[in-house]
Amino acid sequence: MKLSDALRSPKYQAIILVVLLAFYLLSPNDFFRVIFGILTALTFLAMVALEMKSGVDQQGWKNEIKDTAVLIIVVLIFWFAIQFLLNTSSPISAVVTCSMLPNLQRGDFAIVQGAIPNAHEIELTKAELQQLFGKSTLIFNGTNTEVFGSAYSYCLGVGSGTQLCAAFVSSPESITEVRGPLEFKYSKCNLDKKTASGGNNGNSGSAIIRYEEPCVSEVILSASGKSFKPNYNNDVIVYQPAKYEYYSLSGDIIHRAYFKIRVQETGEFYFLSKGDNNPVLDIQVFDYYIGMGNEPISKQKLKGKLIAKVPLLGYYKLLLSGFFTEPPQCATLLEQK
Repeated sequence: MKLSDALRSPKYQAIILVVLLAFYLLSPNDFFRVIFGILTALTFLAMVALEMKSGVDQQGWKNEIKDTAVLIIVVLIFWFAIQFLLNTSSPISAVVTCSMLPNLQRGDFAIVQGAIPNAHEIELTKAELQQLFGKSTLIFNGTNTEVFGSAYSYCLGVGSGTQLCAAFVSSPESITEVRGPLEFKYSKCNLDKKTASGGNNGNSGSAIIRYEEPCVSEVILSASGKSFKPNYNNDVIVYQPAKYEYYSLSGDIIHRAYFKIRVQETGEFYFLSKGDNNPVLDIQVFDYYIGMGNEPISKQKLKGKLIAKVPLLGYYKLLLSGFFTEPPQCATLLEQK
């Protein structure tokens, strides 16, 4: 069978795409991932092009254009029907990063429903909510330091090497971090990292090395003193950050809802979220080198909550979108002690 014939056969199309994805997933490094990622994307496009060429050869350009237009209309009707049934403009998404390990894997195909997610519920005034859009105050040895993001972001950025950050690494519980009505408490989490290692007889392999890393262990609502710890029964949400937010560089975000905030004066809802494999909440993330952070999630940014997932299928969307390399976080797993 000719390659062009195989690329037009649904049976062989499926086999070729599955084999290419398997090679991509088994690739030992990013060089080979890029190679097989590009091959997968080009193969998919070649299949579409050959299918169109076959249609032109059999029935001419005019009929092929008509058939293509009908197909596009059918797909659009199907897409709008899914949007209507699931009550969201983004009923499907693909997991791009490894921030939700081990509960969501990179390449999972996520099915989303437009609904208010379950999470820790708190009530804030408009003024208190506005404070969550501002800076954080770090209290250490009786001294207050205002920072963007959090102690974690500050110590990864411009604060590296300071006495405060040395204490944050060795005893994170010694740092008090306050942002408006919320107080973030830190402790040490276990961070398992997969690293390449030399094996017997020169063979290469991998090893798991365990580190300790500061992470948020609880968040306290200052007015009541009530403590809220990470709850893995909370819903996983999908939201679209604003273009000026740091996470907008990754597209739609799929993270677990931490807080559902009701604004007293208006009844509006806002949300705070956190990746299961991330040490801090999303609003605590700030990149000092590019000057971008994240804000609380308004209802307008919220696409919905995760209701189902299909493993691996999302990789095809990632590869067609050019996400070939694997983020370094995919080699790590964070665990609360």
